[in-house]
Amino acid sequence: MTSFLQERGIPSLDCGSVARAVPELENGAGALVLADEALADDDTQTLLATLNRQPSWSDLPTILLTLPRSGGQAAERRLGLFANVTVIERPVGANPLLTAVRAALRARQRQYELRDQLQRLEQTGEELRAANASKDELLALVSHELRTPLTLVLGAGKLLGRRIDALDIADRNELLGAIIHNGERLQRVIENMLVLAQAETSETITLEPVLLQRVLPRFLAAMEPLQGNHQLKASFADNLPPVLANAAFVEQIVQNLVRNSEKYAAVGLVEVSVSSQDDDVTISVADRGRTLLQEQVDQMLETFYRDPVSSRTVSGLGLGLPVCKRLAEVQHGSLVAHPRDGGGVVVTLTLQAADAESALDDPWGNESPMATQAIAGSPQHAAAGE
Repeated sequence: MTSFLQERGIPSLDCGSVARAVPELENGAGALVLADEALADDDTQTLLATLNRQPSWSDLPTILLTLPRSGGQAAERRLGLFANVTVIERPVGANPLLTAVRAALRARQRQYELRDQLQRLEQTGEELRAANASKDELLALVSHELRTPLTLVLGAGKLLGRRIDALDIADRNELLGAIIHNGERLQRVIENMLVLAQAETSETITLEPVLLQRVLPRFLAAMEPLQGNHQLKASFADNLPPVLANAAFVEQIVQNLVRNSEKYAAVGLVEVSVSSQDDDVTISVADRGRTLLQEQVDQMLETFYRDPVSSRTVSGLGLGLPVCKRLAEVQHGSLVAHPRDGGGVVVTLTLQAADAESALDDPWGNESPMATQAIAGSPQHAAAGE
């Protein structure tokens, strides 16, 4: 039997007995072909127990070869309780037997395909459950982060509206400052969410040569003065090459990094430094704060992560650094964070330098020919059947 099947391109194994066949069945056989005389009582029970342990998607095809009036009907009845049994009386011609074996293998292949589909559905279900949990968490965080500053804006605005003539200049300025501060807080939350959504869903991102030493000084100057008695210090290395980037995304990253330092760092300098090495240009934002481990800093790059210590006193969605990391990636750059010696964190954005030819087209990075980079997702691979 084995040589007959192998000659016709069907791999097969002669087990000699049902007891020896059972381990092969559990390893993933395509079909079982056996003669009824091989089914002694003990062996039948062993086989039935193995078939009974099949997963829900599995129904191992079994071809039972019997002799007329040999008692094969009893064996068929016993196997039929659990197995997909095809009974063929001997002697049997080569073509009918080959047809039966091939049909059994095709049926088994469909079972494996069903198993793969069930596994994919189960994985999809888990992903949907995780996404739903993340959605609920996001809605709770967003509602809090939007409601709190919005309540303060409305409260200060209503108070100004009712008592503007009775308030002195200092009180009016304090209320106006609260409105502006909380309005900017709302704006940052919404901008981060919109930018992250754009980075995740856009099929193409436009990159062009940008001179950071021309773009960033004006942008950083507009951010001053910082809150909480922080001071902003910026330094730029000489002869910086242009980077291939999206200027709006770079500004969004730098703004998030500076605002993070403004919120979480101890009083002191927030240092922004821009330098180049080989074919890369780096923007580093460093601050001073409590001493952290690298594992703690790595967690800050996870979406919606909130540091258990700082979250007691500082509000936030946990989107700032994840947004920066994603925006760096869509510009073919990277963003890493490390603890500083003596306390605090330094976050470094690395971007690719633009080639000289594209830089000469427009060194300002405003109207040069656009380099459109496609963002392609990783293809999904189905699990291979056995």
